[in-house]
Amino acid sequence: MAYVELQHPEAPAGRRVGGWNALFVVNADGTGRRKLVDLTQLLLPEGQRLRAGSFIWSDDGNSLAYVLASLPKQGASLKDCSQVTLHSVDVVSGRGATLSEARPLGSVALLGWYPARAEAVLYGECGYPEEPSPAIPIPNGSVTVLRVSDGTASQRLALKPSLSPAGSSVFIPSHPRALAGPPTLYRTDALGGPPTVTLTLPRGHLGRIHWMHRAPAALLSSTEWELPFLDCVGTQPQPRVLFRLDLGTGTLQRVREDARRLNVLAISPDDTHALVGIITGEDDRFHPPCVSRPVERLFLVRLDEIASELPIQELRRRARPLTPPRLWSDVAAFNEYVGWVR
Repeated sequence: MAYVELQHPEAPAGRRVGGWNALFVVNADGTGRRKLVDLTQLLLPEGQRLRAGSFIWSDDGNSLAYVLASLPKQGASLKDCSQVTLHSVDVVSGRGATLSEARPLGSVALLGWYPARAEAVLYGECGYPEEPSPAIPIPNGSVTVLRVSDGTASQRLALKPSLSPAGSSVFIPSHPRALAGPPTLYRTDALGGPPTVTLTLPRGHLGRIHWMHRAPAALLSSTEWELPFLDCVGTQPQPRVLFRLDLGTGTLQRVREDARRLNVLAISPDDTHALVGIITGEDDRFHPPCVSRPVERLFLVRLDEIASELPIQELRRRARPLTPPRLWSDVAAFNEYVGWVR
């Protein structure tokens, strides 16, 4: 396991790295704790703020990659993009390396790090569109494939993209206020070219992908977009359809027509089960106009039973509950989930 700490937080903010400044690895049983990265004595660039951000394991488990982002201490605005450098550290030797020169990528989340092909995939949000901002501004987002062997990069506009488990494909969802057109799939080695798959969803729906790990396939949740200015927005689940996507052919097969009460979180590494939020009732303690709120629990469900028309009540009966009931949320559902143990 890898984790980070902010050590010596009493030091003046202008004299220390923000975010975190120490990265550790530890065995699953809590033994063998070692510090791999120590930024406490790092010399900060003159007139710059430095922040350590996203970090991720390599696909082979032998190294970690992390980002450092810098901005001027004075005069920076929301339209300015942080200058981001990418770094790695070997888990066994502790030897570090700088993988890239500074690039204006903004707020970055690492999606994948593949040393064998000297490639990193990251998502960055940088500034906002020039036109007047809506009530809820949407940042300029992009997905970048960085080839650390020669410093070249491919980039494409995206909002909250999703990388396949093998790092070979990236899903770019559409957004009615930011990215026109249907959701698409691109190969990471051809990000600058045409999409490999263009998906057709029900009109007014947004897509969210759930990758399978062994089969060249995925589940796709297609949910009706809720207008942000409506009363009680975000308090009730919207109409949803579940599809199975064949990555080889690009075909979509409807597997559950009415999935409004289901929220697929993640598929297990062996493709047999999924973590699914299921609405189990209503909480009527709220006052008009939002009379009640749904209550949901997290369940472990067989994947073949999700991708069927098995009634929701029977699906619940066969599934294993993992959490107590809680108020349903469309933005913070089960955010304690970290990942499957492999």
